[in-house]
Amino acid sequence: MASFDKEESFDIDTKVQMSGFLSKRPFGHRSTKWQKRFFIIKEGFILYYPEAEKKAFERSHHFNIHPKGVIPLGGCAVKMLEDPSDKSKFPMIIEHKDFKGTIILASDSREEREVWMKVITNSGRVTWKNAQLGDAMITQLEGQSKRMAEQQQKITAQLQEEASALLAEKGKKEELEKLASELANEKTSIEHQLAKFQEDKEVTEGELKETLESLQQVKHEKENITQSLQSLQDRFMELSQAQELTTAQLEERNHLAKQLEEEKLKLLGQTSSLSETLESIQSAKDKLNEEKKKAEELLFKEAEAKRRIEEEKTVQVMAVREKEELIKLVEQEKAEKERAYLKEKKQRVATEKRLRLAEDSLKRVDKALKDSGIKLDLQIETDVKNLKQFFEEIVEEVRLDAETANHERGAHGTRSVLPQVGGDIRRSG
Repeated sequence: MASFDKEESFDIDTKVQMSGFLSKRPFGHRSTKWQKRFFIIKEGFILYYPEAEKKAFERSHHFNIHPKGVIPLGGCAVKMLEDPSDKSKFPMIIEHKDFKGTIILASDSREEREVWMKVITNSGRVTWKNAQLGDAMITQLEGQSKRMAEQQQKITAQLQEEASALLAEKGKKEELEKLASELANEKTSIEHQLAKFQEDKEVTEGELKETLESLQQVKHEKENITQSLQSLQDRFMELSQAQELTTAQLEERNHLAKQLEEEKLKLLGQTSSLSETLESIQSAKDKLNEEKKKAEELLFKEAEAKRRIEEEKTVQVMAVREKEELIKLVEQEKAEKERAYLKEKKQRVATEKRLRLAEDSLKRVDKALKDSGIKLDLQIETDVKNLKQFFEEIVEEVRLDAETANHERGAHGTRSVLPQVGGDIRRSG
């Protein structure tokens, strides 16, 4: 039974690519007789021994350097054969233009034949020209690997800078959230103050109505006072809609309430003393008009302050939303970079592994050729092309990896503009 479960890797114990029993027909003349032999594929050569050699091979894990025969596989082609006369054998033929005659081998199953043919085909790619080409390609790929490592270091540094920028943006976002919380608390406090003013206003209105009832004899002056009080009431209604006033503005409003309380006391004094002259009533009226003007100026200032606060609040809310969206975009881009970096790293490790295997294989072939003393004068052009294509595929994979890294760096150039957007928003605010 052939060792076909290790078809493309080295046997760890024996350091050969393939070993097992095959049947062969005599070389050099036609014959239908099969001869069972123990075969080993080692470094581009197939060696065969008597059947008894298998036990010594498995026991010592070394192969005999005196085989019955050696067949160089470099540049060989292997094809299936069908033998209708013998259904128990699954033959294959090994050909080379430098061989005199053909080499026909057979396995005991179709599966074993496929494995042997695959290993023989891979071993046939090892030629002197391919070894020289492999050395040149390996040198070139090592240079590309070094450049890729330098690019990786640059990308890592850029990712660290972006992470630092993200941490700074996160700190600013926390400060904005804290400011929004403080504004909300201040808004609640102002609403409580306005509710208290509304209650005081209602009490004042009741007292003023009692005072107006006692001033029926001076109806004209009472109507003027009523109009003034109505104007003040309208202003108080406007104050009830204000939600974002400062502590200084609240103190001014308290001062205005005290002045109104003094005017209310004066009106009560006028109720108890109806003997006062029309001239003192006119004086009280003039004072009320002055207070009305002051109240109107105060309310105008408060409306302007409210408008500015609303505008600043709107700008801050928009800035917070835009920064949150910016942070999400940056986090998504960071995740994409990490995935691309892991993919690039995995591909590079696989490529380096394949290059090391190819380099080891080519060195062993070179050593085997020198040790055996066999010189190959002619090489098959098609086999050279096959090995060349093999290394070109590796080069293409490395090139694609490099283009992927370049593309990621180009995309970073676009994303690096994003932090500037936050700065523009802050300056516009």
